[in-house]
Amino acid sequence: MSSAPHPLRPSLLDDGLKLAALAAAVFLISLFLPWFTKSALPEGAKEFATTSLSAFGAFSWIEAALLLVDAAVLLLLYLRSTNRRVELPTDDGTMVAIAGGWMLILLVIRVVFAKPEVASTATAAVAPTVGLQWGLLIAMGAAGGMLAAGLATRAFVHAARTPAAAPDTDLEDDLESQVPARWRRPRA
Repeated sequence: MSSAPHPLRPSLLDDGLKLAALAAAVFLISLFLPWFTKSALPEGAKEFATTSLSAFGAFSWIEAALLLVDAAVLLLLYLRSTNRRVELPTDDGTMVAIAGGWMLILLVIRVVFAKPEVASTATAAVAPTVGLQWGLLIAMGAAGGMLAAGLATRAFVHAARTPAAAPDTDLEDDLESQVPARWRRPRA
């Protein structure tokens, strides 16, 4: 039994999910950009020797988790754009927002607690250091964009599900009851 291929139709995605797909693609590209700089002053040298590292150059469990979450979001959005059924515990916007938030947390952990190790050599005059590069900021921006896109989609979906409130005919009476009696106008 062969199934017909499902054509890719981005029009099936709302604007928030299209923005999430863009953010996920930007994050994937940022993995190849420089995230860290290793600097050391070799003995007898007058200048620092620096090396830039991408996410793949300093690959750890954090980058593996980031890549997995990003791939999961891209897969979800691809399946939605081909009109395939995907069972999730909640709506797409919430799942994308959770993924973006988790990616931001992992990036902060990587920056604060898990910088790449620099092997200290006995011949170095100054201890080697690790600095941050602009590619990491692009990755954080993409993860933040994914979080924002997920929250926007979630708000749109929940607003569409909530029935419009019936006009309140007793609004004037409600407002009148909140005004102290001495300030009320006498009724005719």
